[in-house]
Amino acid sequence: MITFNYSTVNYFFSNPKWGNIKKINSFVTFGRSAAGVLYRYQKGFSIKQISLSWEGLNEDEKTQMETAFATINTNDFTLTDHKGKIWTARFLVGELNFEEFTDNLLVEENFNISGNTYTSSIRSAGFYNLSLEIEIES
Repeated sequence: MITFNYSTVNYFFSNPKWGNIKKINSFVTFGRSAAGVLYRYQKGFSIKQISLSWEGLNEDEKTQMETAFATINTNDFTLTDHKGKIWTARFLVGELNFEEFTDNLLVEENFNISGNTYTSSIRSAGFYNLSLEIEIES
C-alpha cells in the first residue's frame, strides 16, 4: 500500500507498478582553484521522475484517486511507499487519464429443475487502469 498525504489528509492506494526511474541532479557547479584543481559543488537537489501504474481499480478507488488529485493538484505532497520510505512528491500531469474496461460477471448459471428452466443473469462491472507520472525528491 502507498499513501499520499496532503494537508493532514491521507489517501491510501493499492501498490502500483513502479516504472522506470529517471534521476535528475540539478545545479551542479564546477570550478578550478588557482593551482588548477577541479572542484565540484552540489548546490541543488536530486529529483527522480517515476511512472506509477495501477490496473483493475474499482469505482471507489478511482473516485479516491480523483479526489486526491483534485485536492493536491500542483502542490507538493508526502508519498509513503510500500517499504515505508517517505518522499516529497508532486504530480507531473495536468489531468488523470483512466483507461476504462468492463467485465461481464456471471451471477447465476442456467439450470433445469423438474422441467423448470432458470436463466442466468449477467452484470457488467467497470474497472480502470491508470498511469501517473510523479516527481520525488530524495
